Amino acid sequence: MKQWLSFCAASLAALPVIACATWSVVAVDPQTGEVGAAGATCWPGVAVIARVVPGKGAVVAQGLTSVEGRDHASKMLREGSAANEVIEAITSSRVDESVAFVRHLRQYGVVALHDGKPSTASFTGHLTSNVRGVRESAGISVQGNMLASTDVLDKTLEHYLNTPKSCGLSVALLNALEAGALEGGDARCSIEQGALSAFLFVAKPNDRANALTVRIIAPDQQPGGKNPVLMLRQQLRSRLTEKSMLPEGCSL
Repeated sequence: MKQWLSFCAASLAALPVIACATWSVVAVDPQTGEVGAAGATCWPGVAVIARVVPGKGAVVAQGLTSVEGRDHASKMLREGSAANEVIEAITSSRVDESVAFVRHLRQYGVVALHDGKPSTASFTGHLTSNVRGVRESAGISVQGNMLASTDVLDKTLEHYLNTPKSCGLSVALLNALEAGALEGGDARCSIEQGALSAFLFVAKPNDRANALTVRIIAPDQQPGGKNPVLMLRQQLRSRLTEKSMLPEGCSL
């Protein structure tokens, strides 16, 4: 682990964006057309990993984050590509011109919505740090690396699937991310804190890319501070109340 942390620290000096360990969720709701992403990490500024394309899909680019890969995926989603087509492109040497070992330090999750049908795909490089993995179901992908345990992935997916559809995508994503945090989240943080930064993005079909219905970024924390994932709930409650969108019968 010390070698990995040293690598991350050294990489920060050379790269504009990096999220060396993260767990995240990307999801679409075919019934409402909502798309979204949520994520957290024991590193500042995790929101940079995500792009949400209203009515089309979402991508997260983590591990050794590739801004180019993230943006290329976003472009392909706007053009109507399926999730597997996006993953195939952004992990190829044609799009990612990095040497092979660098490409295997990356992790992606992509969901797409085309003609009302969801597709899901992911990539986890074999050089990303353990505990790593992916959990997928219809319209949702959960991915993470350097996790406290595989329970982070399992509980994240479980709580997403167990959230009533009537509560909406933003509540489902929040419940999912919180469940991962309560299992310890990122292994570099204490079990109680779980992360140093967290975000939640959700778009309705007619949103503009720069004006999402829900765009919440928790204030970055210091080690020993608050759990930023748990801070998202109050911000989401305020946001939905402000827009008169607070779902009835849902704990928020």
